[in-house]
Amino acid sequence: LMRALLDRGVEDRDWLGRHTIGWPELEQRLADWPLERAAELCGLDLDTLDRLADRLAGTRPTAIRVGLGLQRHGGAGAAIRAILSLPAVTGDWRYPGGGALAMTSDHFPYDTGAVVAPAGFPAPPARTINMSRLGEALTEVDGPPVAAMVVFGANPAASNPNQLRVRRGLAREDLFLAVLEQRVTDTAEFADVVLPVTMQPEHADLFGAYGHLYLAWNEPAIEAPGECLPNTEVFRRIAKALGLEHPRYYDSDLELARQLLDTEEARERGITLEALREQ
Repeated sequence: LMRALLDRGVEDRDWLGRHTIGWPELEQRLADWPLERAAELCGLDLDTLDRLADRLAGTRPTAIRVGLGLQRHGGAGAAIRAILSLPAVTGDWRYPGGGALAMTSDHFPYDTGAVVAPAGFPAPPARTINMSRLGEALTEVDGPPVAAMVVFGANPAASNPNQLRVRRGLAREDLFLAVLEQRVTDTAEFADVVLPVTMQPEHADLFGAYGHLYLAWNEPAIEAPGECLPNTEVFRRIAKALGLEHPRYYDSDLELARQLLDTEEARERGITLEALREQ
């Protein structure tokens, strides 16, 4: 597509010269990439690619949304880098609304530090393990083996890299696995205990940007059925069972939301928990 943009003469050389590194080398490499070659390698109809190139060449601004899922594949870093280079060639980054994005989750500035244990906080010692290497952590870890695990908001038996190794680790007889879930997932099939947790209409929550630029409040619409609890309440009960006494372990969901919203930017814009709940 970048080669097709060059063929149409719509490259923004002023923007490329002032804001990019490596454009001369990339331009030279594009000589080897006519649309016919790309269509054959990608298994796409040449006419489809040609029409897409026309859209990219003729519309200012153009915005490209990189969908979730691409990053789970081999070569994803290079693929996403190539996609993000398209608006560099057209100069779309210079126009409001133009360019490309993958996620907007950091758009609204939460004070996440307010709900994370500060230095010196009385917490049991813990190590950090990269979740993408969970299979390795459960089967071959440097140090004491992982003996217990709580899984929430995730389904690693289905979605983590090196799936067979992950499943082999989850199946260990000496691993205690608790899964917080609303249904029997692939990971829940391995669990020693499955704790029922609430769905979105049943608990309070803040929703930051994920594919948009808004902050929203989720007010419970119905009572949670049976013994379902929010993840946060499960963690409060675990803290109590572990004998952890610091009051911050027991902040309510509303208190946590207020702490997250306690930022200068939120105050300047009149964003408070009370305003969100009312409006």
